[in-house]
Amino acid sequence: MKTPNNSCLLLLILSSASVAFGATRADDYFTSISHVAKLCSSRARLADALLNYAETESSRLERLRQFADTLRSNDGNVSGIEHPVEAYVTIRQMSREWKALLGQCDCAETYQLVAKSAGIRPPAEDDYNGAADALLRLQDVYRISAAAMARGRLEVNSKKGTGDGEQTDSGPLMLTAEDAIHLATRAFNTSLLSIGMDWARLLLMSDAFPDWTIERKLSRALDLLQLAAQLPSSQGGSQIGAFLENMWNKTSGNLTGAAAKISSQIKVISDGEKETENYKEICREGSRTNNHSSSLTCRLAVPHPFFTLAPVKEELLNSDPRVTFLYDILTDRESDRLTEVADPRLQRARVSGGVFTKIRVSKSAFLDDEEDWSVERVNRRLGLVTGLNVSDSDPLQLGNYGIGGQYEPHLDSKGVGLAKGNSRLATALLYINNVKQGGGTVFTRLGLRVQPVKNGALYWHNLRRNSSDIFDTLHAACPVLEGSKWVANKWIYYMGQMASWPCGLSQLE
Repeated sequence: MKTPNNSCLLLLILSSASVAFGATRADDYFTSISHVAKLCSSRARLADALLNYAETESSRLERLRQFADTLRSNDGNVSGIEHPVEAYVTIRQMSREWKALLGQCDCAETYQLVAKSAGIRPPAEDDYNGAADALLRLQDVYRISAAAMARGRLEVNSKKGTGDGEQTDSGPLMLTAEDAIHLATRAFNTSLLSIGMDWARLLLMSDAFPDWTIERKLSRALDLLQLAAQLPSSQGGSQIGAFLENMWNKTSGNLTGAAAKISSQIKVISDGEKETENYKEICREGSRTNNHSSSLTCRLAVPHPFFTLAPVKEELLNSDPRVTFLYDILTDRESDRLTEVADPRLQRARVSGGVFTKIRVSKSAFLDDEEDWSVERVNRRLGLVTGLNVSDSDPLQLGNYGIGGQYEPHLDSKGVGLAKGNSRLATALLYINNVKQGGGTVFTRLGLRVQPVKNGALYWHNLRRNSSDIFDTLHAACPVLEGSKWVANKWIYYMGQMASWPCGLSQLE
């Protein structure tokens, strides 16, 4: 419920005091001792009214101070937001909590003024939901239980199911009961049934969220399960509906019994789910390729006389199609400069058709040679190391991944805005920094995962000499589990390579 505006409240107090004084004009009092006497006797009432007003204001300002202290406690801890739970809490604080606090009074104008003076654009509802979806994505790919995620534990679990209790922890919770409800709701809305059930179970755990009563927990958990029961039968909705019919009768409102029932149901659901995207398995468990022949070697390569004194450190990761890793292709100074130039120009990345989607969660910026010395130097070096003409290709693209940032399996050969008849012959993916956890590049058909190594580059061809696609180069960017991931992409066009990459003698080449 909103309280009156400060100035309105004060005006109301003075008006009521004026009525109590019985005066009709401000200068009437001196004309009557009787009225002066009434004025004198009203001083105590005015004092009480002003003290009540001061108490109301004090209470409101104290809430503001407490919230400011909460924000200040994490002020400047930029590295902290590289943890996905910390990032989620930051967005929740700067959107939901901040607005709710100011919503208790008529402070909309104050909110905008404070935000403007701080130089920020307050997070929107989409940011709040997007951060929640990111946590769910990480749970889905890396099989992290709700209990572990709520405590900030990011251990990757290779075993099936998120609700087996294997990752539970006795540490303090970083998330609130309302967070658990929000995450469960988002999970059910995106058909992540077992993960949503796991958050509902966490809500019912006796050692979680002690500030909530048993009755409140059971009531909200029932609301969540009823939401899950509305899912289509193919997604397990009818299964939850049948489960709901007998759960409450058997548990009789017992918190431990309800949590145990939900735990058993999560196991049933998890065992019945099928993981269709094997890229999740590779992201989680690493490479599973059997290509360990003697042809996979490391060497010092001199692809151009420019590298005579400093050969390229090249590791062959896959022979057919050929995928190589080039170490130290960038310098620290170049990497730092590239991010410095790109950062203020980052915009949300799109996929084919120019649309925003959860398939790709990152921001990017294209940089031309003439924009900075670092761009021109990197492009020139890539041309020398690949032996290809890079002058007529896409500008260098810098990218920074978001919370749980990913790019699901795709081919690079057909890009947005390519000229008709042209395709991307080759891809050089440069890693600007190391990533604490997750964020690897996986080739789903090759069973290969490559973790980012600062200043290194992953290089492969997307097309054969006859310009046909090499479908085995289907690849994806695994969700960033912890850290900030910066990359640079150089897509090299097929057209214009007649001298450096001529057609073969056979149509099959």
